[in-house]
Amino acid sequence: MSDLLSSLLIPKTSHESFHSASSHPSTHPVSPPSPTPQHTLPTAHGPPLHLYDVSTFLSAPTTTSLLSTPPTTATTATNAHLPVPLSGPYSAASVSRFYELCQDKGLTPLFTITADPLRPQHFAGSLAVGPATLVLDASQPSKKEARQLLAERGCALVRAMAPRVARADHDPPAQAENWVGKLLEFSALNPDQPAPTFTDFASGNAFACECRVVQREGAPFGGADVLFASKKAAKAHAAREAVQFLIRSGELEADGSVRKKRKKVGGGAVRAEEEGRQGEKSWGERVVDLCATLNLHLPTYRLAANDPIAPNIYSGAAHFESEPLLRAPVGEVRNVFGRKNAREECARGVVAFLEGVRRGRGGE
Repeated sequence: MSDLLSSLLIPKTSHESFHSASSHPSTHPVSPPSPTPQHTLPTAHGPPLHLYDVSTFLSAPTTTSLLSTPPTTATTATNAHLPVPLSGPYSAASVSRFYELCQDKGLTPLFTITADPLRPQHFAGSLAVGPATLVLDASQPSKKEARQLLAERGCALVRAMAPRVARADHDPPAQAENWVGKLLEFSALNPDQPAPTFTDFASGNAFACECRVVQREGAPFGGADVLFASKKAAKAHAAREAVQFLIRSGELEADGSVRKKRKKVGGGAVRAEEEGRQGEKSWGERVVDLCATLNLHLPTYRLAANDPIAPNIYSGAAHFESEPLLRAPVGEVRNVFGRKNAREECARGVVAFLEGVRRGRGGE
């Protein structure tokens, strides 16, 4: 019996049969093949089931037609929701090119991308570069597209702009005089006032500098948008404007030198007395000159009387707080009588140190 069943196919009436009529009720009704059944299988209820030889059943025309016909069920369900593009094709090349042009012209662009309140998931934008401002006429479906479109339009705008970098030969007065040295000398001879401050800026390959002095509040001298080819030229320009202001306000002589202080001496007589020794610069003044020559910020003198029993005995040192490579104390002094004397002795040590720095640089 097992040999018989292994060579026979028993058709089933359930929906799982590959030749069941329920699988294709309308287009491919299944009917028994033309060969007569070889055997029948009795059932408890209903007519008996027909048993066919496998090769005979598979070669029947109806079965062959059924197996060769593709399924009639819907196969396009995966295409029911086609992908929707979120943005058009874009490339970062225009943005990179735009930044290169701005760097060559010494310009700093500013992109502003904001969400469009009238169109969800869309973005508006503007671009400020130099004196001009570009605004998108229509919002874009992504921030990248908005930025790219602004950069493409900005390239043509920047190409038409003239370079804003000032050449050294365009500003000979700033190069001929040591304006920074004059300003630092004025500050050193007025230790009770805050020292001038410099703020450097970089815009591409160009540089700018702002200088602030306590004698004028508000706008600084120089400016972040006044660009030069080097930091030194930018700093000299800002210092020159500050020195010229001090000359106009009477703080400096007409040639930029420090105005001599006058003090009363017995009987009401008035005589001129320079700071330091007569006919020779003090150590503090020499520190100012060396710092200007080496393009260094002035040091800060930290002197204190540590013993309350002797309040006039000072110790301390000078610190180059604005120079990252010169963090160690310089010109340390101990137990010097009088603050002024302690400062001069400390300045003497600073001069010796700066002379060594100058020799290390090749005697510039």
